Amino acid sequence: MATGRPPREPRGVPDPIWVDGLCLRAIEHRPPLRQPGIEDHALGERGLAPLAGSLAQTTADANAPSGLGMTPMPLRPDVSVLMPMLNPGPYLAEAVSSVLTQASCSLELLVIDDGCTDGSREWIANLQDPRVRLIDGPRRGISACLNVALEHARGRWFARCDADDRYPPGRLQRQLEWLQDHPDALAVCSPFLMIDPGGRTLTDPWAGRALDACENIAPALLAGDLSTTLCAFMIKRECQTSIIGFRSYFETAEDIDFTLRLAQEGPIGFLPGCAYEYRLHETSITHRQPSPRRIFFEQTARAFASERSSGAADALSRGSPPAPPADTVLQLPHGAARHRSELLVGESWRLWMAGQPEAARQAAWRAVANCPTHLDAWKAAVLMALRKR
Repeated sequence: MATGRPPREPRGVPDPIWVDGLCLRAIEHRPPLRQPGIEDHALGERGLAPLAGSLAQTTADANAPSGLGMTPMPLRPDVSVLMPMLNPGPYLAEAVSSVLTQASCSLELLVIDDGCTDGSREWIANLQDPRVRLIDGPRRGISACLNVALEHARGRWFARCDADDRYPPGRLQRQLEWLQDHPDALAVCSPFLMIDPGGRTLTDPWAGRALDACENIAPALLAGDLSTTLCAFMIKRECQTSIIGFRSYFETAEDIDFTLRLAQEGPIGFLPGCAYEYRLHETSITHRQPSPRRIFFEQTARAFASERSSGAADALSRGSPPAPPADTVLQLPHGAARHRSELLVGESWRLWMAGQPEAARQAAWRAVANCPTHLDAWKAAVLMALRKR
């Protein structure tokens, strides 16, 4: 909610430079190291309305990257970036900037306001970049929101960026070039990172894996290896017609359902290199939706894929999908702080086994700082402090 005072940006993340609504400097994606504490803020406590009036207060950066002038929007951009938005809080500016500062490809950013009350809509409306289009959302859930975006998309390919996450520099260019070199591929995907509210890396799910470019990982996806996220994909826009977009039955896991249906349509390439930075915070749906309900939709998406693999229509297509479990207060998931702590504990032991004891100790103490009541975090921190390596 807007509070009447300027929202604070996440600690350690420098402000972007804005001139007449255009971001002229890419945000540094590796903020200075700091010792985080449990005060790492959750989203939703501060709005973005005060930022709208400050867009013209800065001047152009003399070192701004070239190619970011106010050029007309091409009739058909290379890439349409879909950004569903529902009260993203202080992370919206960073998400938008991370898209608009992508170099060497023409793009449009479709921001779908699905009922923001925190000033985010007004902030987007004040941007004067012709590549940004503000669209009214249907307010019927994430799948319907994304389908509205696809209806408006003009790009040859599309990608997704949630309004509280961010793209690393060069992501769109790398994937676009790969797709242009592989015209038979329906899509290409890449690894991703998980970051904390301040933008520091929590864990790299792909660390330690031998990563080579691959022309088709669709069989691996259908076999259950869903270790990436749809937000790290770039997809031919024509595909959304053949697989009928996103299905509103899925409150969550709409991305898993879409990915599995896409994999059954044709080849999907894999390109090494981080393509997405997913932020863990208290108001993400992962931490607002009861765990049994979230797990149900993930398992159901996989079950539907199994049904289709035999040549039959899945239960949703037949009009008889299973009913989700009822919500109960006792089934609420752990908060984002606990989730971050668990990831950092795992990262600390990975670093320890990789022969990086100092980095491991730092990760363990970050786990403690994020969630002081997490016993495993304390165990890791104490054991690593006592052991010599």
